[in-house]
Amino acid sequence: MAEGLGIFGVQWFSQILLPFLLVFVLLFAILQKSKLFGEDKTQTNSIISLVMALILVGVPLARGVITDIVPIVGVVAVILLVFMIILGFVGYTDDKGNLNKPLQITIAIIMGITLLAGIAWSLGLIPKITDAIKNPQLGTVWQSLIFIIIIVVIFIIMMKSTNEKSGDK
Repeated sequence: MAEGLGIFGVQWFSQILLPFLLVFVLLFAILQKSKLFGEDKTQTNSIISLVMALILVGVPLARGVITDIVPIVGVVAVILLVFMIILGFVGYTDDKGNLNKPLQITIAIIMGITLLAGIAWSLGLIPKITDAIKNPQLGTVWQSLIFIIIIVVIFIIMMKSTNEKSGDK
């Protein structure tokens, strides 16, 4: 089956070259845009990006996470694009073409959960999580975790409402 794929079926291309290029280009773009090391530091940014990409290629676990996550991100991006097109057709945007704030937050939360689930799947944590959920001895841990999450959410809501009342945004 790999013979029919041509260069895409060769392991060094899909497992080494493509992750290297992806990480190098993304890191270089982030460093250039953020100007972390100052203005006109293209050589510094390229060397740092090169070293980080080479390190990624040398660590099989990190490279595996990248090669597992990229297809998930691609599928989620296509789903999000189709969703946005459908929302544009039905007119669920304001005059400027932006989605309303609650819908933006909902989409961001769903995409964040999807990304975290993809990372957990890529690292092989899903079976460990399901085993931990099924373990009856960890009931108090889960109760405590849920309680802490509820407290944090309430705290965030209170801080946001306090900022809105005082006029700060």
